[in-house]
Amino acid sequence: MEQLIAIIEKGQPFFNAIARNKYLKAIRDGFISVIPIIIFSSIFCLVASVPNIWGFYWPDDINNALWKCYNYSMGILAIACAATTAKHFADAQNRDLPKNNQINFISCMCAAIIGFLLLSSDTIATDAASGLQTPWRLQHHLPWFQGPADRLHRCVCDRHHLQVLYQAQHHRQDARAGSAQHLADL
Repeated sequence: MEQLIAIIEKGQPFFNAIARNKYLKAIRDGFISVIPIIIFSSIFCLVASVPNIWGFYWPDDINNALWKCYNYSMGILAIACAATTAKHFADAQNRDLPKNNQINFISCMCAAIIGFLLLSSDTIATDAASGLQTPWRLQHHLPWFQGPADRLHRCVCDRHHLQVLYQAQHHRQDARAGSAQHLADL
């Protein structure tokens, strides 16, 4: 036990440096601020899932309503987490600034929400340059309230899908132009 305590005490300066980092503090405080939303959202998850253990299943309309409330509140959680993290970071920056040169935390919160929404927004279903439709995206449209990591993954996959379709269309156009040129040369 004494060896374990000695190892922990040896790493204490490193952990103290991490605890004093204002960026990590802002993230920690931002997540702590949204714990009530997590608890509220978890109630819907528990009510929807726990009775299944004992063989009781909610009717489909009630089950869907419970999961919809859970998904919406988790979507709000993501927006609130972005906003509160920005607020706590602005507060940390304001501690080091003079009183007449403070950062407005409401502006930071608005910018964080806008940035979050821009990064997690759906991709455009039409490539503006080619007018190419992406039926995969239109067929697999998922609701806006899913988690930001899932949305970011879908955004990256959709962009890759658009690139592949765009390149395939240009390859076909180049092939047509090449065959037309070949016919003209004959």
